Amino acid sequence: RSTANSLLDDVAWEEEVAQLDRVISEAERECPSCGATVPAEMALCPSCGMRLSIPKPAPAPKRAESSPTPELDALVDDLLVGELEESLSEDELEKTKAAVLDWLILELEESMAPETQIVHPAEKEKAEAPEEKLPPVPSPLAESIGFLSQWVRGSRGLVSGLRPKHGPRGSGRVNGVVNGQGRVNGLVNGVGRTNGLVNGMGRVNGLTTPTGRVNGLVTSRGRVNGLVTDQGRVNGIVTGVSVGRPTLRGLRLPYPSRRVRYFTIASGVLVAILIAGLLFVPPSGPSAPIVIDGSFLDWSSVPMFDAATTASDANVSIAHYASLLDHDSLYLFASTSGGMFADATGYDGVDFLIDADGNASTGFTFRGIGADAVIEVFGGNHTVAGARLYSFPVDSEVNWSRRQPGASVQAAASINGLEIKASTFDIDRFDPSRFRVSVYADDFLGSSSRSLASLSAANGAVLLDVRPLTTVIGTGVTPIFEIHARALGLLQSTTWQVSNFQFNQTPGVIRSLSAESINLTQGRLEDTISVLVSAPGFFQGNVVEVSLIGAASSVPVFVHGAAVRAYVTSPPSQVQIDGLFSDWISRDVPDTDPTRVKDPDLDIVRYGAATSNGSAFFHVHVAGIMFGGGIPDHMFKSPAYAGNGTSGGGATILPRRTGEDILLAFVESNSSNSRGFPIGGLLADYLVEIRGEGGQITSRSVYSWQNRWIHQPGVSVSAAKDATDIEVSLPVSNLSGTQIVIQSTDWTSAGDTTIPLTAPSFSSRSDLLMKPLSIPAPVPLTFGNLTFYLRDTDPGLTSSDCSAIKGLSTLQGSSGTTIALDTGVKACYFTDPETSSETITVGSWSASLDLSAVGTELAVTFAVTSQDGSSPSLVCGETKLTAALEETFSCNPGAVLILLNQRIRLLIEYISGTVVDLGYNGNAATNDSSMSVPIPEFGDPGTLVVSVSVLVLVLSIRRRRRTW
Repeated sequence: RSTANSLLDDVAWEEEVAQLDRVISEAERECPSCGATVPAEMALCPSCGMRLSIPKPAPAPKRAESSPTPELDALVDDLLVGELEESLSEDELEKTKAAVLDWLILELEESMAPETQIVHPAEKEKAEAPEEKLPPVPSPLAESIGFLSQWVRGSRGLVSGLRPKHGPRGSGRVNGVVNGQGRVNGLVNGVGRTNGLVNGMGRVNGLTTPTGRVNGLVTSRGRVNGLVTDQGRVNGIVTGVSVGRPTLRGLRLPYPSRRVRYFTIASGVLVAILIAGLLFVPPSGPSAPIVIDGSFLDWSSVPMFDAATTASDANVSIAHYASLLDHDSLYLFASTSGGMFADATGYDGVDFLIDADGNASTGFTFRGIGADAVIEVFGGNHTVAGARLYSFPVDSEVNWSRRQPGASVQAAASINGLEIKASTFDIDRFDPSRFRVSVYADDFLGSSSRSLASLSAANGAVLLDVRPLTTVIGTGVTPIFEIHARALGLLQSTTWQVSNFQFNQTPGVIRSLSAESINLTQGRLEDTISVLVSAPGFFQGNVVEVSLIGAASSVPVFVHGAAVRAYVTSPPSQVQIDGLFSDWISRDVPDTDPTRVKDPDLDIVRYGAATSNGSAFFHVHVAGIMFGGGIPDHMFKSPAYAGNGTSGGGATILPRRTGEDILLAFVESNSSNSRGFPIGGLLADYLVEIRGEGGQITSRSVYSWQNRWIHQPGVSVSAAKDATDIEVSLPVSNLSGTQIVIQSTDWTSAGDTTIPLTAPSFSSRSDLLMKPLSIPAPVPLTFGNLTFYLRDTDPGLTSSDCSAIKGLSTLQGSSGTTIALDTGVKACYFTDPETSSETITVGSWSASLDLSAVGTELAVTFAVTSQDGSSPSLVCGETKLTAALEETFSCNPGAVLILLNQRIRLLIEYISGTVVDLGYNGNAATNDSSMSVPIPEFGDPGTLVVSVSVLVLVLSIRRRRRTW
């Protein structure tokens, strides 16, 4: 169709040009007298004035008789030559020609306005009569044949003979022959009629007018291509003035062939696939810099840190760690000295604590950062067993149990390390320019390691390690400590300058540095400067203090080390709480343990005690970091128990609490007092509790014994510490024969306990008296050795997870009763509200239940609730199949804090098996069910006897050898 339109436009343009030439030639003539050019319509020559005759218009040339539609025949024949003839059969070719001719006629009719149609004189009257509209003549072809846009080629078969064909075609060929003999292809019946259709006269479409005009064009001037007339222009050209284009109104194309339809459908499907790919398939971007596959070659270009504490277990002693932030992905790496997750029987763990906003006051407080999220990974046999991201609310402080589970992360490990990928969109409050990451590794058995410098977007850091040089300064200038600077993650050809060191110091102390700045390069990764002080105007025994708090550099700077203190001239003769411990050298005694304490932060190396002027003093030195703290989390492989429906072990996470270390001092102030808490052979009437984390003291409390430990908020405790030591004083009246037992522990209930030590009034070491006694088990702060009986009383509470609510009392009932334990039964028993905030430290929580039968699976749990019984916080629990009529359920949690007005809840839940009655509220052996919080555990009696015997023997030998 486009080819035909183009051909018609070309013909119309040629005819228009010819018409213009004819108009121009007829518009002027030459004067016969003077030869001047004169307009054709003028009667006088403007040059010479000669009168001219007006020429008569030339008669129209007589049209030679020819085929009724020679031009149409020629055009159709010209359009169908070439490839079309070769690709169609003879019958299909003839039908296609007819379809093309039909289409051309429709185009011409649409393009000619009624006023431009010229009627032949002989048929004028017939044309002026009202024309009866005839129904459209249907095409003689099936619509699926001869689809014009598929076959017509615009590059061949041009009309009007303007382009030669590829060879002679005989007498009846196209090529613009207009003399009446240009029959179309010479087809049918010898006279060249088009397709030889209808009535034997060769008329197109069976029209039976005498002149056989195309589609009713009945003038001698309405020829195709607008030839030989003044007004019969194709495309609506009337008298050389207006040019129009045929419209498509009423045009109906033939139905496409099957091959065309299939091709169209396939093209549509292909386009749909391409669009879907563009819309739904993400565009390929740059490849990830790190692939989480347990192979670490792609970390070779990432700066590594190697500053961490040393663990007693090499498998959790951090060797290197690194981070990489790539767009919205945070990659983390860590390796250990022994091998990552090398425990073959249990689990090791690695925690990445992420301070997303760089604000230490938000999130979980740990080692100087405020962790907004933590990525926990644990595993064994050099493989990852689990990995999860957790988030912390902004007010979590040191409360690990505030964390909330978040998204999963990608993690992979091998013996050489661990690598992780997390999305920053899953980390609350993440700021790519301010985030920091600390690393913590733990074997869940007491050995751990932690990073000393946090990772950040800078991919580098400077660690300043404070190293004390003396505890006594002279009257002049004295070096008090060194600053050891170390570059972490320093790249080649880079220099970091460390300057503008910042200090806190005792007023009046004059401080100076051996150098004002340090330059760290790849060839000099470490350097040291000295801090010198003088104390003019201070007296002998006074204490001065200087602490390094920071410095300036192009990368983050971290300070490791506590404030440094020193006596002026010499130490004092008496004990004083000042954070210097040379006054304890002659008073301390070593601590001897029957078994090694695995956590160095809890391992007491030596300790001492003394009294003076109504105050009791004690000192403790540990092998690790005093109040180093840790992550209060524990992963272990639990065995499969018979009857629990499992076929193998699984992972169990112990209760989460604070990661603080706890130091307890049990003081017997007066040996003549017969009342007190029994521990190690003494009766303690005072208890000092000090908690800390990250090397800092977080709380200090004093309790007095009044048949239970009662908090004494009005008693002030003085304490001072450095990295490994602490000294404490407690104001106590009526001191006589004072003795002390010291315990160190943490949330796991592990730790160290000393034997009782007599604390004399400030005297020499020869006055100290040691008592070799048995090592006591961890001791609770409250409810110690107290038994609560299940009572048939109503505590006035409601609890959504209890089917029955009863009371607990330290007094037995008088009349026994029972409660049926059956499907859906959850019997809860509550204590009275706590009268003051107290802490239950280490020990076994147990419940002794009197049952009517055996073979019942019961779950017994202990929890701390609010005063109204809501918001239960699980302490611990045990589930098992009963095998005795008096069955004991027990568990061993860590330290448990019970606040004012909180309650303890005992919950007994029926799981499966025999329906059984629980007897309680009586004083007989069959109905006096009870709960103990807690009962101290002594372990294997044989081991205890051997340990005590060895201690007695060793201490006796020491006494005989020592010169008093």
